[in-house]
Amino acid sequence: MADDVKSPSKRSRVLTIFGCVHGSQLEFKQEDTCLKDEPIKTMSSGSDHMVVVGKSGRMYTMSLGANQYGQCGFQDDGAAAMKMEPRLVSLPDDVKVLDVACGEQYTLFSTVDGRAFSFGRNDFGQLGLNHTNSVHVPTQVSALHGVSYIAAGSTHSAAIADGRLYTWGDASYGKLSYLDTHKRPSTVNAFNVGACQLEPRAVINWPRDFGEDMRVKAVSLGMHFTAALSVDGFVLLFGRCYRGILSQGNSSLPTSSLSSISSSSSSSSSLPEISELKIGDGLLSQDDVGEMEMVVRPRLVSGTLSEAPVRRISAGRNHMLAVTKSGSLYCWGDGFSGQLGVGQLRIQHEPYEIKKLRRNKIKAISSGHIHSAAITSEGELYTWGSDLNGTLGHKSSVLIPVVVKLLQNHKVIKVSCSKKLTVVLSEPLPESSEPAPRAEDVQPDLTQFSDMDNNSSESRYRRRQELKSFFENRLVIVSVMVAVFAILMLVLPYLQ
Repeated sequence: MADDVKSPSKRSRVLTIFGCVHGSQLEFKQEDTCLKDEPIKTMSSGSDHMVVVGKSGRMYTMSLGANQYGQCGFQDDGAAAMKMEPRLVSLPDDVKVLDVACGEQYTLFSTVDGRAFSFGRNDFGQLGLNHTNSVHVPTQVSALHGVSYIAAGSTHSAAIADGRLYTWGDASYGKLSYLDTHKRPSTVNAFNVGACQLEPRAVINWPRDFGEDMRVKAVSLGMHFTAALSVDGFVLLFGRCYRGILSQGNSSLPTSSLSSISSSSSSSSSLPEISELKIGDGLLSQDDVGEMEMVVRPRLVSGTLSEAPVRRISAGRNHMLAVTKSGSLYCWGDGFSGQLGVGQLRIQHEPYEIKKLRRNKIKAISSGHIHSAAITSEGELYTWGSDLNGTLGHKSSVLIPVVVKLLQNHKVIKVSCSKKLTVVLSEPLPESSEPAPRAEDVQPDLTQFSDMDNNSSESRYRRRQELKSFFENRLVIVSVMVAVFAILMLVLPYLQ
């Protein structure tokens, strides 16, 4: 889902797309498109398409090279898919779009009266229409009412309706938080691979401290996991534990580790019986041991994020971003493409503050498959990770957040990252104004952090982690010196 910064401005806005058409950059000025008479309210990007919603509630889609599943809301012979320009989607007069979420080759959107609609690819039932046929026109998801939030992933979907979280689509690895789902002919019992849920179903298997009726305010979907943000600011995850994304947390919560699912049925509020999964069955390699775990019951994220309320979350393919109430940005999970922004290629098993942006207050975030983006309170856009498809706007991959200089004369309003795209909505700054100096160009005033450091539990946790790291590093140095000394004592008699 696109993340944004509120702006009261009525100036003409610009859509900039990084990563489409083999790494090229596209820029659309609002006055040059069919949106010229309608302010842009929100937008979202998929793997090869994007959707824009106007203030009036009308919806426009744009194919970025493909529309074979109808993910753009219309059926064509292929020529329209290559035009790369916004196109109005035909909707009934009583349908006013509130928000939109693009998945991988499909689209979900909610309306102002709380309904949900879907169209596009549907091989896992990710459209929530109780079948697995692709749909080329917007169709109402009849099982949902009172919808306030929607999310689309690669093959599974989620929505918040009347404060409760609903999931559907691909049920592999427990990412829907229940396992007794529709079994397709290709279903493999281990990790529920191939199973799917064809209609939205409420998540009720929350940790005991939260209760079955836990209220959720945001949800974000990774490749094989789901992240939920409670109304109290807690982050809970469920699904496939891979490369550190769910390996931390409350280990007392029920999980099925290296397991296959029994053929016996179970109720939605309990976990099924599990049996041992053997290595060498084609599902796991020896290298996967310790990296594969299926977390069915949502697991509370521990560490600083259990002490500091979280305001926003965003899930990438196998990594997570979270913004606290104070505006600090944290990351964890797979960082082997630099998508964590910590300056190293590594797996991060618990939330870690991105130090590069410590002096910035983060207002919006978005995670792609292997890249990430953040908007500061000043309207600057930072991106980092893999630039494989030209998604960063830097013409090269980077391991730490770097401001996108191509937009330095713009105030960035929204950003949406997907598998191969980064779509940015911005407003040009007045010609008389100059861009604000970037944080890395300004000497920090350390006094401004004194209150936060003294009073914030988030900062106290960070100091504890820094002290722990300091003493661990010193211990390593002392150990190396002792080992060198011992070797010298053994070698010296032979040298005399």
